[in-house]
Amino acid sequence: LFIRILKIVICNLTKNLLEIAEESFSELVTRYRTPKRHHHTLEGHVYACIRELDDIFETSRNLFAQAALWVHDVCYDPQAHDNEAQSVRWMRNLFGNMRISQGFIDKTALIVETTSHIAPPYIMLFGTHGEKRAYDDLLDINADIACDADLSILGKPEKEFNTYEARIRKEYAFVLESLFREKR
Repeated sequence: LFIRILKIVICNLTKNLLEIAEESFSELVTRYRTPKRHHHTLEGHVYACIRELDDIFETSRNLFAQAALWVHDVCYDPQAHDNEAQSVRWMRNLFGNMRISQGFIDKTALIVETTSHIAPPYIMLFGTHGEKRAYDDLLDINADIACDADLSILGKPEKEFNTYEARIRKEYAFVLESLFREKR
């Protein structure tokens, strides 16, 4: 009887997790398809990041980077200054509901934060002299690779880069051309 009850509980847990995963992926797709997005889309930017990641990093060791790249721009508003922080909050809720380990969530969150590119990943993660946290080789590598994949468009052929730049300009249509050129 105990085994049958346990099987029913496990089956229901698995079903609930699958439902949560399906709903969450649907929300992720919806967020990446908002009308204001021209570059920061699932089919464009995120898939390109994942392809880059697959080209440069062994799949079995890049789970943190993969997870971070899927969610790093899930919350995106060109007028906001905290997109990565919002994406981290969304990701923490999603992964928590899916009962993903807190350690995985925390490391993925750190990598998402590095995609703001306000400083080199190493500095953002560990500080200039390691004052933020103990060095973690796997975290460091995953953050570097995720950031490289996120910015890989900068090393693409001119035609591809120009398409990217035109899409970014559409996302920032609210900014005067002169200011956009100065800041870019």
